[in-house]
Amino acid sequence: MEKSLSSPRQLAWLSILRILIGWHFLYEGITKIFDPDWSAYGYLMTSDGFLSGLFKAMAGNPGVLDAVSSATTQYFAEKGLLFDIRDGRVIDVTHLHMKEWLHCIRTGEKPSCSIKEGFEEAIASLMATLAFRKGRRVEYDYENERIVVPGMEGADLDQVLIS
Repeated sequence: MEKSLSSPRQLAWLSILRILIGWHFLYEGITKIFDPDWSAYGYLMTSDGFLSGLFKAMAGNPGVLDAVSSATTQYFAEKGLLFDIRDGRVIDVTHLHMKEWLHCIRTGEKPSCSIKEGFEEAIASLMATLAFRKGRRVEYDYENERIVVPGMEGADLDQVLIS
């Protein structure tokens, strides 16, 4: 007669634990399906490890993303700028912008932020980040539409921002 490695009590607790874990995965999957603002994009783009290349390819695949946002998405994704955290959850902000944009097309309303306003806001944020990281004054060259960091002429400012 073989000796059992588990008691009936251990088997019962193991079964309960498996059921609870299964329920948790089912619940999380269902809530993501019905949440229009949920996206795996942020998770996929910030992944590391041996499958990170596959995950990033999945997130940046123009066949998966719609044709309107794929080029912009890929540009900002490479810089890690496409997700936000709301209520403790990582969300893809591109889809929030697309949602508002499509709503404005359907209703004729004005978007909350025009392209000009969005550009100015982005430039101000980038300049503030550069000034903070480098501890120096940052200027904007209106004539050439470029951010200028005195003493760093010719530097790759994108690389400075993401490093």
